[in-house]
Parts: sequence; structure tokens; C-alpha cells
Amino acid sequence: MARTRTPEAPLKVPSGFVASAVRLPTSSRNMAGRPEGWQNQAWNFWETTGELRYVAQWTGNVLSRANLVPAKREGRMLVPIMDAKDPATEAMEALYGGPQGQAQMLQLFGIHTTVAGEVYIVNRAARDDWNCLAAGKVTQLGNGASGTVRLQADFGTEGGPESLSPQDLVIRTWTPHPRDPTRPDSPVRANLNTLGQIRSYDAHINAQVRSRLAGNGILFLSNEVDFPVPAGADPAASPATHFMKMLAEAMMTPIENPEDPSALVPIVAMVPTDSLGKNEWIKFWTDLDEKVVEMRDAAIKRLALGLDVPPEVLLGVADANHWNAWLSEESAVKAHLEPKLAIIAYALTEQYLQPALKGLVPDAEDYFVIADTSGIRLRPNRSQEAIELYDRGELSGIALRRETGFQQEDAPGDEQVRIWLLRKIATGSTSPEQTQAALHLLGADLGLLPDSGANRPPPDDQRTDVTPELPNRNPPSRRRAEERATREQSSLAAACDVLVYRALERAGNRLRNAHPRTDTTKMAPTDVYKHLAGDPDHLLAGAWDCAFAVLEPYTDDADGVIATLDFYVRGLLGSHRDHSQVVMAALIGSRPVALAPVE
Repeated sequence: MARTRTPEAPLKVPSGFVASAVRLPTSSRNMAGRPEGWQNQAWNFWETTGELRYVAQWTGNVLSRANLVPAKREGRMLVPIMDAKDPATEAMEALYGGPQGQAQMLQLFGIHTTVAGEVYIVNRAARDDWNCLAAGKVTQLGNGASGTVRLQADFGTEGGPESLSPQDLVIRTWTPHPRDPTRPDSPVRANLNTLGQIRSYDAHINAQVRSRLAGNGILFLSNEVDFPVPAGADPAASPATHFMKMLAEAMMTPIENPEDPSALVPIVAMVPTDSLGKNEWIKFWTDLDEKVVEMRDAAIKRLALGLDVPPEVLLGVADANHWNAWLSEESAVKAHLEPKLAIIAYALTEQYLQPALKGLVPDAEDYFVIADTSGIRLRPNRSQEAIELYDRGELSGIALRRETGFQQEDAPGDEQVRIWLLRKIATGSTSPEQTQAALHLLGADLGLLPDSGANRPPPDDQRTDVTPELPNRNPPSRRRAEERATREQSSLAAACDVLVYRALERAGNRLRNAHPRTDTTKMAPTDVYKHLAGDPDHLLAGAWDCAFAVLEPYTDDADGVIATLDFYVRGLLGSHRDHSQVVMAALIGSRPVALAPVE
């Protein structure tokens, strides 16, 4: 439904103005179509004052991001209509050419209501086009009492104003004045004097600048001044001619060649002592008045406070932090923009949607136009809170990616999760059991049996102290081999522990040198990495030079152990976590499987 009146429908004249929206023509000419004097002044300032134009354009641009959607009243709630085949949805799709056209309509609505407080929405049925016109562009001729009511609109075409037919739609929307709701009001109306001051200050500054273009003044010299005759000059020429030629050469030479010594040598002229200080330079201009610039800035600040937007829109947020800037944007939506959207939503409800639905739905008065501002609102950065909630298991990965600005296709695959979990283990875990379970899920067999509960002590009500200990029936040779393997593993773990602390100490000393302003005197060198960050390649350069000689007596795979230790220490440097002997030993035992995905 593109229009609220069909060609066959008779012209129904409303009884008068309704709040802040009315459909023309009216039963009385009243103020319909006639601009007020202050509105012409406001538009003149909008065309000549950049600050006002910026605020009006900003308001229109932000309003254009809102979405106009149909809704139906259900109890005390307005529920948006999502059915594309609903008559209300079809009517809104036809309004101003659809969502894209409605964005343009909202932009123009924001400009018109900021400047003049009034706008006319016009739809010509024959051409099916929409326009937003200013006050004075739509004129009502006659009144309902005489029966000769007709409208004409000026669309800016060469033919001048065009007559509108009864099938054309004209909706007047305005911000009502508190004292007289039939008259429009706008924030510019109360700031006309301030705008006049800004214009006067600009005119004064422009006059001072233009005065400098009249020339560089007149220099009066005494005829007693004796100037040297330049080389190649006409001896019969006057001294003034000689002086001007010499002055021109003295000025052009350093301009063409700044390194020429003449740039530092003054012009010399012989004058009688009595003539010193008596030559006069008359200027054609007045010096720029610094007070005028300050007064203009004060007027601009006053204008920023008087317009219906947060002052930061015009003055900027250079002195505000990101939180205050967000509060300014939030207040702009709640206190300044949503009331404007409520006006046009009401106008379209009363004068477009409900009349369009009459005869199509039984309860047309329950349908409304609402403005969705979700596309306007700016939220503060919630990424840190999202990360913390995700770490605590209170937020999904989908929500985490959404709040941190990533797409769902950025989620890691199964193999990437396995590698990440391995690195997580390398930087420390809460218990050896968790380390063993995680490595088991990763496919790293450490040769350790899972805890089946056989070695756990029985409950108190089942314990007995009379069961004799069973003797160890393993052969002595097997027991000695197991003890020797245990000692070798302990020796290897101890050697690796020493090498890790040596690498952390070397990294800590280099971090101290790289951050001389950070007080680390009370920290052990092996703990500095927990508080400072650096390039692991630089921090670990030369850390494993003696590792092969240290590890060779305890393992046949010293190179593999060194690579594992390097991987482990790099994980500590990146996560700033404590060194864990249990995790280190588990990684050394699982190095053939664990290191494969990382290479």
C-alpha cells in the first residue's frame, strides 16, 4: 500500500492540527505552508555558518541509521511485525521507496527539524515519488468552509509551484512550540543572536584580512638619504629608483638562493644624523585583533551548548576519555535523537500507516510505526569482560568472538584446539593429573597408568590395620633396573631444571637491561620474565650453549630434550607463568608426539 488515499476516495479534510503532525489540506488555512520570519533567518545561517550546518548534518546522518518498522499493540506492548506479507509491512515497504529511501527521509527530517523545526512529506501519486520540503514550499489555497481547498508545492523545477491533486499525500510534521503547539520550534530559534555574533566576528576578521590585500603600505623617506648607485644602473635615475632596484635585488637574491650571504647582510644607506628615526611607514591595514578570535570561540561554545545535541558533537572530545565519549554518544541517542524519531514515528502512524490500513485490517488503530535505534547506539568496549567470563565458563565462544569483533568463521578447528591445549599445558597446569589427562587426550602416551583408584585408601569404615604387607616378589635384578631408571630420570629432571633456571636468569637479566626505568631490584633474575615482556629469540640467545654437555650423561636424545626445554621456556616467557617441574617432566616424556604439531 503506497498511499493512504485511492483516486476514488473523496477528499476528507481533517478538523485541524493534531499534536505535531497533520495531513493537508486542513479545514482552516491557519499557519499551514507559511514560513515564519525566524525560519528564513535560520535557513540563512545554515547556508552561511559552517558550525550550524555541521550540527544539522550530523543529526540527519545519525537519524538516517535508524530503521522504521511497523508494530502492533498487544496489551501494553508494541510488538514489531516480522511477517513480510502483513499489510503493515507492505505499507512500510512502500513508504518513501523502502528502507533506503526512508534513510534519506530521516536524514532530511533531522536537518529540517534542527534548523526550522518543520518539514513537509509529499508523495505525488501520479509519479510515485517522495519529497521532503521546507516551510514555504507547500501552500494551501482556500479552506474547507468555502469548499475550494487546493494545495501547490514548489519542487524546485523550472515551471515553479505545481498544483497537487486530491490523491497526493502531504503530511506536515513539526516540533511543537511549548506555548503554542500549532507553531514549529527548533533549537536554532533560541540561538539566532549567537549565530549573528559569529557572523559579525567572521565579517570583522575577513575585513582585516582583506585590508592586507590592498598593498604593503607607503614608505616615506627623507630626500637627504643617500643610496649607493647599483652596478649597471642609469646614473641619471633618481635616488628613489636606485633604492627600489637595490631593494628588489636584495630581496630576490636570498629567495632564489637561501645560502647566499646577502640573506644575512642588511642594506646600507647614508643619512644625516637628524634624519634618523624620522622616516615613516604607513600601512593600509589594521593588525589582527586576537580578542576577536577568542570572542568568536566563546560564541561557538555557547552555540554548542544551545543546540539540541551534546556539546562534544561541535567541540570535539579531545579532552574526554573513551568512556565519557561513549556517554556523550549514549546521551545523544536518548536525550536528543529518540525524541525526534518519536515525532516522525507518531506522524507516520497517525497520517500514513493507520489510514492506509483502514479497510484492510479490522483493528487499524492498533498498528504503529516505531523507530529501531539499535543501529545508532554505540556500546563501550566489552571485550575484556567477555574474555573474563569466557575463562570462567559463563560465556560461549560465539559470544566471545562477537564481543571482541571477530566473525564466527574465525573459530579454530579441532587441530588448532589440540595445539593450543598443548601450549597451555606447556605454560603450567594446576595438577599433574590434569597434565596427564590432557596429554592423553592429545595422544601423548607417557607410559603412565591412569589412576584407577586401586591405590586410594579405603573409606574410614572399611579400613583395617591387621592386613600384613605382601613381600616384594620381583627378582632383585628387576628391582635394581627399576631403581636405576628412576635415578636416571631424576638426574635428567634435575639437570633440565638447572638449565631452565639458567635460561630464565639470562632472560631476566636481558629484560632488566631493556627496561632500565622499571624497578626490578627486589626481583630475582629468574622472576623478572613474569612482569616484563620481550622477544624470546633475543632473551634466549645462547641460553642452551652448554645444555648438550650437561644432558649427554643422562640421555641419548640431548638435542630432543633441548628442543623441548626451549619450547617450554618460550611458553613461560609468553604467558608469564611459574616454572613447573611436573609439567616440564611430562613434556620431556612426550616430546616425540607433543612437538610434532608445532614444527
